Amino acid sequence: MEQERFLYFADGGGADGTLQGYTNTASNFRGVTPVGTTTTAIYFNAAHLEDNDVNSIDRILVTHNDTSASTGHRCKVIAKAMAEACNANLITNGVIDVIDVDNSICYPGIDEIQKDTSFGIAIVLDFQRANSAF
Repeated sequence: MEQERFLYFADGGGADGTLQGYTNTASNFRGVTPVGTTTTAIYFNAAHLEDNDVNSIDRILVTHNDTSASTGHRCKVIAKAMAEACNANLITNGVIDVIDVDNSICYPGIDEIQKDTSFGIAIVLDFQRANSAF
């Protein structure tokens, strides 16, 4: 039986308050999309469902430099890192650090984006319904 992968995000606030840390399963990962030249969104099925609402999604917003005119939008780098993290071989406890600003740990690929002057993340729970446009 394959062990479930858990993906971890922390925004740099110490993960000691609301929306400062986030964990969800790789099987709940839905996709990555640019939402502006300096922002990319990572989407998951909601980590917790209120009133059994299976259409809720969670969103991790990643801010980064605008590289669209030089090396291309950062969305591709983030999407590749997410795909690799979701399929990673588990070595220790099943938790994969994707973006942990608190401890300066980022998954390979995203570690280069972490050097951007505008780098950061924001965690948004129950962002919108699945049948709405992202």
